[in-house]
Amino acid sequence: MFVYRHRDTEHLEWGLRRAGARAGMIVTDSVFSMDGDVAPLPDLHDLAKRHGCMLVVDEAHGTGALGPGGRGAVAAAGLTGEVDVVVGTLGKALGSYGAYACTRSDVAELLMNTARPFIYSTAPPPPSVGAALAALAILRDRPGIVEQLRRNAAILRESLGAYGLDLGRSRTQIVPVVVGDARRAMALCEHALERGVFAQAIRPPTVPDGTSRLRLAVMATHSADEMRIAARVIGRSARELGLDDPEPGRATTGEQSRVDRAA
Repeated sequence: MFVYRHRDTEHLEWGLRRAGARAGMIVTDSVFSMDGDVAPLPDLHDLAKRHGCMLVVDEAHGTGALGPGGRGAVAAAGLTGEVDVVVGTLGKALGSYGAYACTRSDVAELLMNTARPFIYSTAPPPPSVGAALAALAILRDRPGIVEQLRRNAAILRESLGAYGLDLGRSRTQIVPVVVGDARRAMALCEHALERGVFAQAIRPPTVPDGTSRLRLAVMATHSADEMRIAARVIGRSARELGLDDPEPGRATTGEQSRVDRAA
């Protein structure tokens, strides 16, 4: 396995050239769960074709959030039917339980007969399957939900940015407030919680040293006012704690050292 730098396709291509005939598969998230940015899927698809690799994309945080009708980042990139395996969850946006893999029939047959996590897992209970089907029907019948989620995320990012907070490169419903030091991130989390806003602090080893953060996950059912109130609470809490020079009107962009995978 070769681990390539976050969204760095040049580094990935260097690793694929070194692997030569052994390069068999590129694996990536579509939306990165701690940063809220999106994988360069068209470039990854081109690399996979050029080097004869399969491409596997995990849409856990893309389903219900990106693409036409919430079909995910693969659809948003115009690659529907072009990715070898799309995996995802029936939880998160769909609010149920379980997971799925979408692929061609021969790969599905291989997975059903050789994938140990599938073979040795209990099947999802029928109510969970029914709930996931109902959620998919809602996405199909109410596409405005996805647009509402995008608007809410944009409002939150704009409102937090007005306090000079470091939001990294997020452009999705996952919005990090990068603090750096783990203890300071915990202090900001607790300060906001005391004022009615739950913003989970994320520390190493979940994120690299020096990039501890609050991780905010926007919902379509939030109101614009709730987004602005949450940003105000977090911004003022950061100011009171003396974190990251949170002066209104001055935004910064963080560069996190992240990793993706090629196998």
